Amino acid sequence: MIELKAGRLRCEIAPELGGSVAGLWLGDLPVLRSTPAAQLASARLAACYPLVPFSNRIGQASLVWQGTQHPLVRNNGDEPHAIHGVGWQRPRASSTATRRRRCWRTSTGPTRPGPSPSTARTPSACGRTRWK
Repeated sequence: MIELKAGRLRCEIAPELGGSVAGLWLGDLPVLRSTPAAQLASARLAACYPLVPFSNRIGQASLVWQGTQHPLVRNNGDEPHAIHGVGWQRPRASSTATRRRRCWRTSTGPTRPGPSPSTARTPSACGRTRWK
């Protein structure tokens, strides 16, 4: 679990669950649907999680791009579709960090089927921050 703080604002991030935001609190008041990261069993139960390399469902886990069919990972139990990419199901590594902000990276390949491997970089910040 990674904790970011800015004054009374506190954010818990679970890198092992795709960099999911487990919760965001102002003092003891949850700002988002919040579960302490240590109690979080699934990214789907987190306050929010990364949707990379795509969001929403892709029907029958198959994408056609420029006339070529690309199979995707069926990644939600018995559901026949691909949903929200695979970034939320892969551990994330922190590439830069301060007390108030962190940048995450994860790779969606080359072990998965799909159009191409990708790397997602996601910033997280708590409080007023300017990204450079």
